[in-house]
Amino acid sequence: MITTHSRALVALGAAALMLTLSACAEEVPVNDAGAGTAESIVVEGVTLAETKSPAQLLRNTVADNIPQDMVESIGATVDKSRGCGYNDSVRQWLSSVTMSVQQDALIASDTLVKELGKQGWTAKKLESSSSLGEWTLKADMVSSALKITTTSEHDIEIAVAGPCVKTAGPESDEVKALEGRD
Repeated sequence: MITTHSRALVALGAAALMLTLSACAEEVPVNDAGAGTAESIVVEGVTLAETKSPAQLLRNTVADNIPQDMVESIGATVDKSRGCGYNDSVRQWLSSVTMSVQQDALIASDTLVKELGKQGWTAKKLESSSSLGEWTLKADMVSSALKITTTSEHDIEIAVAGPCVKTAGPESDEVKALEGRD
């Protein structure tokens, strides 16, 4: 059984790893970066592979904040890289999961956002015509962006976007291997 204390320790560990990756790297601005994501800078000296596991760990840690007795099923998970801004060779790792909950997903999402607020995350509710509720969250100590979206009456999507890093592009051996396309 995962306790609140255990969740906090895992979240702290994921945050510390992301902080370590950011601290040992130089940040370079990216033009035309997407708002509300970790796309505003390029982290030099860090590889896409080094950002994959922390993004997945953070996604799983956030998902673990939803009590297991409320989870009806765990649906699709997505783990892939995406381009940052206009330059496809500058990429970030995107890790997401969709979960079905037994109660109203909007209430569950709001509760999750409040719980993350207690753990040091700052939330911003977005206006969206394509979802019931959408929040972006940031924490000072983490170089990743977190987004929680209520996609339907019973579905919640949790998405983590890691920092932008330089790669050899979407068809490079590194990216293909990380995405399981090799």
